[in-house]
Amino acid sequence: MKKWTGFILGWMLILLLAGCLDKSELESLSQKLNHSAGDYIDGSMEIVLDHTFKLDGGYKANSYKFVANGNETFQNLKDSDKSKMLRNMMTIIEENVDYYGSVECGNNYICDIKGVTIKTGNDTYFAEYRSESDGKPSAFFLNEEPFPKVNYSVPTGASTKNPEDYNSKGEYKPVKNMTQDEIQDELEQMLDESLNGNSADYNSKGEYKPVEEMTQEEIQAELEQMLGDSLGQ
Repeated sequence: MKKWTGFILGWMLILLLAGCLDKSELESLSQKLNHSAGDYIDGSMEIVLDHTFKLDGGYKANSYKFVANGNETFQNLKDSDKSKMLRNMMTIIEENVDYYGSVECGNNYICDIKGVTIKTGNDTYFAEYRSESDGKPSAFFLNEEPFPKVNYSVPTGASTKNPEDYNSKGEYKPVKNMTQDEIQDELEQMLDESLNGNSADYNSKGEYKPVEEMTQEEIQAELEQMLGDSLGQ
């Protein structure tokens, strides 16, 4: 019995260590971000799981973002300092990710870096690290104003300023031109922000309504309503 107890405890220790190692690179990156943020705000950044996606070969990968909640000191910064802080943090991320915009998180497993989010009261500021379709790191989207107050601009060829023609990031993207997957992704993202992570199961009114059970018409109506709300409609 003692022999098996030692064997089991040994494997438990290995698993625990493996679990710690999985996020070692993320934790190192988090420390660097906290050090940079410390010049501007109090508190620390938190590593938050954004979503999980599949890689070629059936492997899964997690997408993480770094979130600071309740930092009222950020809200009191000058706009130039807000921008400088977010840019500094995105530079740190760019310098610490690999060619594919990710960090190593264990065997055959990567952690995709989504970006940085600062929440102060009802205001949300963020700098999002984007990856192209081929996985290469790309330019990031920086929101220097609170997220609900997106300052969208009408691109060349666009003939409308209707908020429903813009996605949650203020980009010109009419719902009618979105694919089914784009609509569902946009809806789940916005629901996630409004319902703190229960996006897939509830509609914008807080009613239990899994997205996968909605019709195309219900999804589009839900998305248009949420886009209008988020952009000040």
